[in-house]
Amino acid sequence: MLTYGKAMAILAFTGAVIAKPLPESGATFSLESNVVVRAPKHQLEHIVNIKRRLGVEVHPELAEAANKAAAKRNADLAARKVTGTASGRSPNPYDTEFVYPIRIGGTTFKVIMDTASSDTWVYSSAQPANQTVGHHIYQINPAHKKPGVNFTIGYDGASSQVEGDAYVEPITIGGITAKSTFGAASTAIADWTSDLSQDGVVGLGIPNFNQIGGFGKEKTWFVDAIPMLDKPLFAVAHTKGHGVYDFGFINQKKISGPITWVWNRVERYWDAYGFLGDGFGIGDPSAQITKRKMKIHLEAGTDISFTDPDIVKAWYSLIPGAVTVVEQGYTIPCNSKPPGWTVTIRGRKFFTPGCALISQPVDDEGKNCLGGLQNIGGGVDFSLFGINFHKGKYIIQDYTDPNHIKLGFAMQPGSNAC
Repeated sequence: MLTYGKAMAILAFTGAVIAKPLPESGATFSLESNVVVRAPKHQLEHIVNIKRRLGVEVHPELAEAANKAAAKRNADLAARKVTGTASGRSPNPYDTEFVYPIRIGGTTFKVIMDTASSDTWVYSSAQPANQTVGHHIYQINPAHKKPGVNFTIGYDGASSQVEGDAYVEPITIGGITAKSTFGAASTAIADWTSDLSQDGVVGLGIPNFNQIGGFGKEKTWFVDAIPMLDKPLFAVAHTKGHGVYDFGFINQKKISGPITWVWNRVERYWDAYGFLGDGFGIGDPSAQITKRKMKIHLEAGTDISFTDPDIVKAWYSLIPGAVTVVEQGYTIPCNSKPPGWTVTIRGRKFFTPGCALISQPVDDEGKNCLGGLQNIGGGVDFSLFGINFHKGKYIIQDYTDPNHIKLGFAMQPGSNAC
């Protein structure tokens, strides 16, 4: 998973989710997030993970900047002595990540809902106590352990960041309970445990890439839940300050205009849903479109969008005060008014306003921010579209034929403005 957007505007846990009477089929529900102030990672740390996962060399200056951000975050944690849940509205307008409440084994967790990974795991009592301070944990139940099944996940593409054993429990999300296999962490690196905004991950990505017990050997929670849903699909319906998933139905009230359908493209053992775009534009919604075949992947749990170097360069060239330092990420003044960005899918325009493309501050004064479009580098030939692309759009993952997943794209009403 590309856990890129762990910054200040974290959407979080609202309390226990109470399961409704379980239907045999025909269920629908929407899962929403709320805002919380915690101690999430800085996005510079995630840029490093993204590059390493894709085999791109990390410039020493970027690594140093990420290390400094991590040190500051840990110092802030120590000063605050955070040990529990601190909820409230974020003091900044940057929707860098959304987290959601789920329930496993009698405990409610706040998790990242991720469409670019397929694994579900949470922190547990099997971990050393110093790794679980400030987190909700799964109390290990030996009777529910899946013999001989474990997991090891390295989100930076190399090292093992989280590992443990597999268990089977009823998992409740949005009132729907499905018995499913998940990972209970026995160890996790500090990069994860120091991020108090989350207690784990629910992977909603392509099922064949679930790494619990080995690729594709265990079902994802969504696949286990499909028999109870009215329709075998879910949709991402993020807006400013609000993360939303619709399960089992298409909410026509959130759609303006038709739905554009494409086939999901599986590529390079990548968990994320993928498709082909056919052009882009920079500026307002009427900007001229440059035709281009674009390999695109979706990541609804990540803030920034990554795309082709020339598109990124052209976008920043229109922003006064932009600093195009490739090694450390492109930055812009936090008070700037960047141009919008359009991607075409089967000839239809999908616009993202410029105000949605200002990301997290990179300095203590809040004057310079990461730009919402970045370039992965290293010859990577595909785009990765994060939260800022999803906001204002209604994006459907349809499993009617699980061997040929369809993706649907529509605009939400009023989506051309922030």
